[in-house]
Amino acid sequence: MDQDQRVGKLAHTLVTYSLKVKPGEKVLIETRGADLPFTADLIKEVYAAGGLPFLSIKYPLSGKGNHERLHRGADGPALPPGSRPYA
Repeated sequence: MDQDQRVGKLAHTLVTYSLKVKPGEKVLIETRGADLPFTADLIKEVYAAGGLPFLSIKYPLSGKGNHERLHRGADGPALPPGSRPYA
């Protein structure tokens, strides 16, 4: 069984067995980063079960130095050192 099949089987098991999604049920799928194949499989399985998937993608920017790296790569003036743009 290849990786894609295992990911699809895991998504199916989570939706039908672990969560027991029912028709009309709202399901929040929150992901961090970009595991798109697994997220896509979860969405398909929720729809197949009659559920309504809602997707929230969180990007891991909370580590030390991540804000600075993000702004260093952006066009335009840099933020002053020590500033907290998302505080």
